Amino acid sequence: MRQPYVAWLLAALCCGGTLLAEGPAEARRVALVIGNADYKVGPLQNPVNDATSVAKAFEAMRFDKVLLRQNLGMEGFRAALIDMSREAANADLGVVYFAGHGVEVGGRNYLIPVDAALARQGDLDLQAIALDTVIAQLAGVTNLKLVILDACRSNVFPLAGSTRSIGRGLSPVIPEDNTLVVYASKDGTTAEDGTGRQHSPFTEALLKHIGTPNVEVRLLFGLVRDDVMELTRHDAQPQQPYLYGTLGGRTHYLQPVDPGNDTPEAQRLREQERELARALAATKAAQEQRREIERRLETERKAKARVIEEAKRGQPATRPAINGTAAAAAPAGATCSDVRELCTQECTSKGTLFSQCDNSCRARFRACLRTGSFSHGLNKQ
Repeated sequence: MRQPYVAWLLAALCCGGTLLAEGPAEARRVALVIGNADYKVGPLQNPVNDATSVAKAFEAMRFDKVLLRQNLGMEGFRAALIDMSREAANADLGVVYFAGHGVEVGGRNYLIPVDAALARQGDLDLQAIALDTVIAQLAGVTNLKLVILDACRSNVFPLAGSTRSIGRGLSPVIPEDNTLVVYASKDGTTAEDGTGRQHSPFTEALLKHIGTPNVEVRLLFGLVRDDVMELTRHDAQPQQPYLYGTLGGRTHYLQPVDPGNDTPEAQRLREQERELARALAATKAAQEQRREIERRLETERKAKARVIEEAKRGQPATRPAINGTAAAAAPAGATCSDVRELCTQECTSKGTLFSQCDNSCRARFRACLRTGSFSHGLNKQ
C-alpha cells in the first residue's frame, strides 16, 4: 500500500506537475542561523539556545556552510545578510532561520536587532530589518529558498506617533520563485518563547523532524505543525505554524536519503520514490492523451461550424480534408463525420444490419478523431 506521504505528494502534484530527481550529491546547501535574545526592550529566554541547536542540526545534516550569529545589533544583522548573500550564490538550497522579536506594522513585517529601541514610527526603517530584505538575500539560490521565523512574539515596542496599524504576530506574505516562508505561528497570532523550557515549542518540534531523511519539505513542516499544536493544546489558542510559498511540482528535501545507504529503511524510501515517479508519469501520459483528443474534437467542431456558416451565406462549403489516408470513395475534403456516413451507407447496402454497420463505423470514427486517419472499410465488411 502506498505510504501516506506518497499519496499526499501524488495528490499535490498530479495536476500537471512533474517530479524531478533531487539535486546531485555535490549540490551546495547553506544556512544563516540567527538567535536574538538580549534585547534592550523585551528580552527573550530561548532564541540563542534555539539558534545554536538549529545550527548544530544543519551541521549534522552536512550543510556546506552554516553561519551562526547571536544577539545581532543592526550593523551585525546587515553584515550577516551580506555574508549569506555571498554564500547563497548558485547554492542549491539556502536557509535563513531567525529566532527573536518580529513585528508587523501596516502589513509589512520586520525582524528586530537587539539594539533596537523603536520608540517612534520612523525608527522602523532605521533600526529594523524588513522581511523582504531577508528574502532578497537568497536571490542567488537555484532550487529552494527557505526562511524559518520563530519570531511571532507579542509586540513590545510602543512606536509612538505611528499612523499605521500595528498587528499581533506577523502578517501573511506571498513569496515568489520557489520560496517557502515558515512562521512559528499563523499570521495575526503570537508564538511562545518557551519559558521554563530549553527551546520554544516551534523549535523543539523543528529539531525533532528536520534531520529525518527523505521527507519532502512541505510534509516535514506539516509534522512540525502537528507537534507544535500538541505541545500548546492546553492554551486558549493553540499555536499553529503556517507555510507561505510558491513551490511547483518538484519535490524538495532538506535531508535527502544517501543513495549509497542500503539499509532496509533506505530501500523502502527509494521504492516509494520510484512508485511516485511511475504514478506521476502515468498521470501525465493520460493527461496528454486527453488533451490530444480534445484538440482533435475542437478542430472537427470548428470545421463543421465553418461549413454551416458558409452555407448560411450561400457560399459553397469548403471543408478541410482529414489527415492521413481516406477511403477511395470519400470525396476530397471529407471530414471524419462524412466518411463515417459513407461507411454506414455502403455497409447497409450489402444487406448488413444497420446496428452492426453503425457499431463498426462508429469505432472507426473514434479512431479518426484520435489519429486524423479514417478508413471506412470498403470491401472489408
